[in-house]
Amino acid sequence: MDIKFAEDRNLVLRVQQSACDESLKELSLRHTPLCYKIYQNYLPLFIELGKVPENFESEKDYIIYKAACSFNPAKAKFVTWVGQCVTYFCLNLLRADHRISTYDSDTINFFIDKSAFEYTTIDVDLRDYIMNILGKLKDKRIEVIYKMRYFDNPKKNTSWREIAKRLDISIQTAINLHESVQKLLKEKLTSQQYSDII
Repeated sequence: MDIKFAEDRNLVLRVQQSACDESLKELSLRHTPLCYKIYQNYLPLFIELGKVPENFESEKDYIIYKAACSFNPAKAKFVTWVGQCVTYFCLNLLRADHRISTYDSDTINFFIDKSAFEYTTIDVDLRDYIMNILGKLKDKRIEVIYKMRYFDNPKKNTSWREIAKRLDISIQTAINLHESVQKLLKEKLTSQQYSDII
């Protein structure tokens, strides 16, 4: 087995099992050059369309984190999967001009499952519903994170670096807090029992 492949797999496993900061930092160091190489290929199109990410550095860290969480070593090498995830991010950013308007399954999956790579605007009712849920959590930082990330600017997601700076926490902590409620949100949004929250 390729040594780098084995090392990546062990680092990914530690991220998946215990959200290990050091393992994620090592994965980021290993795969940042590839991320920037792919990003540079799309940069002329970003500039032409006026959709250049303000801080690709922190977006890149989140993409690598999501790639680690979703990685299946039986299907590909991690370097291949990271490359695909960066490509998805770039393509989705180029074509993202969506407005969510109904509480259907496509809406829920779009917000919950694609939030790592999508820049989108959210329907006001759905936004209020989500913020209502988050407002009842003990850790108030989560509400701030979602508000900044998805709702403060309807045309682009606030960068993880900016969110972390505002809350005086690390980028990884901001990502971990964001991910900690994804399952809860999906359960609430798919339950169709909105009256107990609104």
